[in-house]
Amino acid sequence: MKITRKQLRRMLHEVTEDLSIAEKLAENFRKASLAGDLAHVRHVFLTAVALEHAQEGTLNILESIGRPIISFVATSELKSALRQKFSRFKSTPLDEDFHPGMHKIAYSA
Repeated sequence: MKITRKQLRRMLHEVTEDLSIAEKLAENFRKASLAGDLAHVRHVFLTAVALEHAQEGTLNILESIGRPIISFVATSELKSALRQKFSRFKSTPLDEDFHPGMHKIAYSA
């Protein structure tokens, strides 16, 4: 059975009564990052793309000593939700003419 983005959004909205979709995504990014589960981070990113909270093809994971650094292009709403979840967080707004409301974000758990 194929599910459209609109149907997926509606189903997630029903599940997340108290939290916005961006807050739920941020919580899932936090859980996956703290567990060091990069496959789950990729899965949450693909979900964010499907829900139009992240830009496809922008996920970068830098594995170095310690926790990995994860970066991608996200909406303002997801950026704000992630900022609340991670103390090691940076963001830069993208050009408003080409990417309105989008930010390059990076965080480490």
